[in-house]
Amino acid sequence: MPNKKELIDEIKNELIKITNGDSNSECINENINSLYLKVVKLKEYYENKKKVNLTNTENLNNKEYCKDNVIIISEYDINHKITNAPIYLIKETNEYCFKINNKLFIGNIGNIVNKQNGNKIKKCNRLYCNNTFFNKKQCKFYHDKIDVRNFPKYSWTPVNKINNYDIENSRFIGSVSTLSEDILKSTDYEKKLRNKQLVHDFLLYNILDNYLK
Repeated sequence: MPNKKELIDEIKNELIKITNGDSNSECINENINSLYLKVVKLKEYYENKKKVNLTNTENLNNKEYCKDNVIIISEYDINHKITNAPIYLIKETNEYCFKINNKLFIGNIGNIVNKQNGNKIKKCNRLYCNNTFFNKKQCKFYHDKIDVRNFPKYSWTPVNKINNYDIENSRFIGSVSTLSEDILKSTDYEKKLRNKQLVHDFLLYNILDNYLK
């Protein structure tokens, strides 16, 4: 389903067609029918949009960070009411991206490796890491928009101990039963890590689904 602004713009366009368009009655009827369907969609959007607790657990109902906007539908409407959103490819960087609930996800399929101190696991923070000052191909750190990122195997498992962990490749939240305690340990590093890993998993799922059809 288009978002609110897109629907309103579409309705405006239909009104312009009706008021300034052809006097042909068939054309006017088509525009009115099209306008009616868009108004119904907009009405449905407002009626079914609701902010809910994403964990579905009562003890976290008072945690605002657990809530987000969703559109309530019936399981019988899944196939024809859920918008089939596209995957975008950024031509300048060859990265894939998609947007859900105003949250942008950007990345590629990476590698899962065993070594904790291997190459391309941590982000390069050298200001002048380029072919003049430091050859990117020889740099052990990964560079956004250039390198295939290596995810250490442990980066997929939530950290149990607060000491001796790799801050750039650590998950702290993972279980709904301990979410309110674990999220206090998390940082922006985890947010960035999960964004990349989500795209990694999403793209691999698409490949797997295509293969198993």
